[in-house]
Amino acid sequence: MMYAPAIGIDHDPRAVLRPPKTGGIATRAPGRRPVRPDSMASRRNLAFGERPAHIAFHLTTGDKRMTISMYDASAPILVNILGNMRHWLERDDVKAAEADLIGAKLADDMRPLVAQYQMASDSAKNGMGRLAGIDIPPMPDTEASLAELAARCDKTIAFVRGITPAQMDGSESREVLLKFPNGNGYRFTGQEYLTRFMLPNFFFHATTAYAILRTQGIPLGKPDFLAHMGPPKLLAQLA
Repeated sequence: MMYAPAIGIDHDPRAVLRPPKTGGIATRAPGRRPVRPDSMASRRNLAFGERPAHIAFHLTTGDKRMTISMYDASAPILVNILGNMRHWLERDDVKAAEADLIGAKLADDMRPLVAQYQMASDSAKNGMGRLAGIDIPPMPDTEASLAELAARCDKTIAFVRGITPAQMDGSESREVLLKFPNGNGYRFTGQEYLTRFMLPNFFFHATTAYAILRTQGIPLGKPDFLAHMGPPKLLAQLA
């Protein structure tokens, strides 16, 4: 028997989950109220309309299990964060410091801000193209201004949004071969590629870009990194 917790805005990560004696959903340890994925509050995903923001995993038995789709585990996440990164470039204080920021680095042996944006773009478009099995649009790394980086974000978002859930069907088992110039590389299934390399690599560059801006005196905060969620609401409005 396999079971997993429901993950959502009312999930208590400290809860101990135990399999129920008979079928149904997983329950918390005695003394805690049951986990009910079907009653969890939904939040609007600003970039994808009515698509719910939470993920619920129900109890599974035997060889059957319910999982989040490859599309939902990739496209909305990439679009949201790329959109947030684009918004950082529109700030007045960022524009005022453009000359200093474009070449700014987090450490001397790391790539500058412009490269972090380019590599976040590459991670998103190359990853989605490989998983969907479609041609990946070339985007030469020629950006040298904030406006050009914003345009790069827009083109990448448009490409990701142009991929449909149907194109991602079956991608979890598609072979992805990642080759490096030195002849080394990795061989993945699509699911391994998404979870072990593509998303961690994307977030590495997005987070590094954020950190560069912070170290250069731009007062970004976690709300800017998670701007796609919008401001929080009173719990009564989420009921």
